Amino acid sequence: MRLLCFWTVSCKIYKVGLIMKKYFSLIILGILICLLVTGCTYFKSPVVPPWGGSINITKAPVDITFNKTKIGSKKGESSSYQILWLISFGDASVYSAAREGNMSTVTHIDCDLLNILGFYMRYTTIVYGE
Repeated sequence: MRLLCFWTVSCKIYKVGLIMKKYFSLIILGILICLLVTGCTYFKSPVVPPWGGSINITKAPVDITFNKTKIGSKKGESSSYQILWLISFGDASVYSAAREGNMSTVTHIDCDLLNILGFYMRYTTIVYGE
């Protein structure tokens, strides 16, 4: 009788373990999908430069209105960073770049992207003006 009781208890524990393992695997899979889908290291601009699969060091214009556009004598930059697809910080706004370059008028905007295997990414907004 004791052997039968031990066997049923161990079978129940084994079944619970299989269920927990199944749900744990689904949770881990869901987390991995969220990490890969959200916060992707891709940027959208009117001019899309070539994209490197492992390492990407690219500069591109953000605007396409080049009709007699003067670049300006002042330059300002602002950056945001991403590490391991988990942490993202910084201010890559046009306002902070213009403030850093001590400008009141922005005439042209460029962007600079550095991406190393998605583990480290830097997006820099570069503004020119007066």
